[in-house]
Amino acid sequence: MPDYVDGIAKPCMGGWGALSLTVAPDGTVHPCPAAASLPGLDAPSVKDHSLEWIWRESRSFNLYPGEEWMQDPCRSCELRTKDFGGCRCQAYALTGDATRTDPACRLSPDHAFVRDLVDRPRLPVPVAAPAYAYRKEGP
Repeated sequence: MPDYVDGIAKPCMGGWGALSLTVAPDGTVHPCPAAASLPGLDAPSVKDHSLEWIWRESRSFNLYPGEEWMQDPCRSCELRTKDFGGCRCQAYALTGDATRTDPACRLSPDHAFVRDLVDRPRLPVPVAAPAYAYRKEGP
């Protein structure tokens, strides 16, 4: 079930920089595929550092580990060691602050915003999609 529906934040990529990383075509390395959207992340590059250094030492991979960075309600939540406060990129996208509680969490002070989006009546889905028009090469 998506986190925005059940109100339980999902751990972002298993925890910020804990299980995986993303290397962009230009060599920059991010803790998750969406982390490039965060301002001031200062992502390191494999052109300048080893992946081991990036993983263990870089500022960007050490921004949100553990619980010290968390605000309440995350800091006092019993799920904090499982959901790690939810997704930092989603928190930033919805609140403008990557350190806020992920709004998908029902305990977040910003959860009403997500609930409003989920509960909003939707337009009916068309029964048949229009035919896809392929572009032809050449004149």
